[in-house]
Amino acid sequence: MLMRQNLGRPHVICYAVTYSISTLPAREFLEERIIELQTKLPTLYAGVANQYTTKPCFVPGQVPWDPEDIIVESSYVPLRSAANEAALVIKREMERFERYRFNRGDPMWTVALVYGPPDAERAYLVVQVNHILMDGRGLLAFLHALTAGSIDMLPHEPFHKIKRFDDTVNIKPSARFLAPIFWREIIMPRLPRALQQKFAKEDCWPGLQVQRSPLVCGWSLSHISVPAGTVTLLKEKAKLKGVRTLHPILKITYLAALWRTYGQNSYKPMYLVAATSRSERRLSLGHSAITGTYISSQEYHIRFSGSESFWGTCQHFAKWFRSSRAIAEGRYVPGLLSHIDDPDVDLDSPDFDPSAPTAWEKLFLARASSDTPFRDSMYFHNLGPTKLPPGATDLMWMQTASPFGPVFQSNLIGHEGGLRLTAAHAEGAAATKVRTDAMHQAWLRALDRIALSDEDMTISELTA
Repeated sequence: MLMRQNLGRPHVICYAVTYSISTLPAREFLEERIIELQTKLPTLYAGVANQYTTKPCFVPGQVPWDPEDIIVESSYVPLRSAANEAALVIKREMERFERYRFNRGDPMWTVALVYGPPDAERAYLVVQVNHILMDGRGLLAFLHALTAGSIDMLPHEPFHKIKRFDDTVNIKPSARFLAPIFWREIIMPRLPRALQQKFAKEDCWPGLQVQRSPLVCGWSLSHISVPAGTVTLLKEKAKLKGVRTLHPILKITYLAALWRTYGQNSYKPMYLVAATSRSERRLSLGHSAITGTYISSQEYHIRFSGSESFWGTCQHFAKWFRSSRAIAEGRYVPGLLSHIDDPDVDLDSPDFDPSAPTAWEKLFLARASSDTPFRDSMYFHNLGPTKLPPGATDLMWMQTASPFGPVFQSNLIGHEGGLRLTAAHAEGAAATKVRTDAMHQAWLRALDRIALSDEDMTISELTA
């Protein structure tokens, strides 16, 4: 994440909570809570040292952030659709936060109170963080702590006692796992262009089907909701089919909708690679309850032609997802970065470039600038169910559409109102908002058919 920031593309995670005007947390309450939270979690005001070197690290902050530095107030124009309104609030607030000068000491988190005109029924609490500081599940815990009646049960976490993911979980890749990735990421880029394109034809979608580099594209946000009643029916169907959780149903139908929208006319099966973040946060290992990034990345490879049985595909994925091999290999993914040849940086060298100081920035920038900028088709971030904060009526979350990530960053969360999904992508690179909105409609259509039918449909039938 620091590499992305050095390249001028900081990665932001954002939660937007909808309230009625009467139940929105008061600014005074939030100011007091922000002071309390920094007392318990001093990492919240830590800084980053050696950010342009191969050995960056967190360092203790001198003083906590003043709430005035954290809280902002802004306004929105009401829309007829509350969901569309919330999505526009998220996008605008994220664009504001992305302009922070994180490398110059601006705070790595912010809290916004977003009001409508005097007669508006809704208001928003928007909480954002630089991914360097914490992950999506950590920010969800932070949101709940920020809005709870009391945080007496939240433990105090001295800065120097927090254990890193790298030091507590084995993320060293095996040779079998490393070999094909080393070939694709390190060897292939050094081959003549004609050979690169020949091998790139075997890449997952979008492969060479990229119209513009994601580096020159703006980003779009698409969203959709699944009603609570549909969620209940889906859980019942999952139980009948021996699928333990909703996640396999949600992810396979999402991939099926992607196939329907972006690839059903292909003369050969559509090859997709879909990653899912898995929380590795364990307090028993000395991890923080809120700060820090403790995620692995399980990458699922699948080929769709449309004739596959949905439930057979779903059951296969469910078995793979909980297998020890899939879990271990998901932990290897962040460990891959340790195999990038990364010599020490000489800050005084005439060749030093603060926008790409290390081999990590150079490698990822070269990939994003290439004919095949996307390593994965999508990332399906499913945080599972949560409770709405006190007095809230809705909640959705979002993160940056990074040019150094997959085509889609799809973010799912469930609560009393059902499921909420947002997806970010680089507009015009491999996807457009119009087609992605259509993809979401295909996903919702597929979920409705699963909920209401006892038939085992094919992927093609499910998404037609």
